[in-house]
Amino acid sequence: MLEAGSWINPDWDTNYDYAGAVLLTNRYLLPDELPQEAFLTCALLLASIEVPSRRMVWARNFYEALAQRKISLSTPILANLRIPNGSLSSCFIVSMDDNLESIFDTIKLVFYHFEVRSLNSLALRDRKSAKSEIMIR
Repeated sequence: MLEAGSWINPDWDTNYDYAGAVLLTNRYLLPDELPQEAFLTCALLLASIEVPSRRMVWARNFYEALAQRKISLSTPILANLRIPNGSLSSCFIVSMDDNLESIFDTIKLVFYHFEVRSLNSLALRDRKSAKSEIMIR
């Protein structure tokens, strides 16, 4: 952990304008947490599944990419990765043919492969392409 702590560059916390700093603080940071601490913790947790001999290399790469805003994490990951039992899932949209067989086959496939919390089928049908879409959370 000392090695990882030495990667923190506090100057990177000053790369936000006022609105960005307020949003980051209010929406994503834990109480008394600095942005670099959040990014480092996320990087370490994301790298925890890597093989032990390469784990810290991956963690540092994740951290530097996050801290320098070369990549960004989805809201559920950035907001919930560091809290117990936080949900890490995001919404996604799935397309399927516009017939009952295709719709039910796609829903079965999605429920089999993903943890689905809700299904939103508003604005399901695209009349021009004969395709349907469903938003999944």
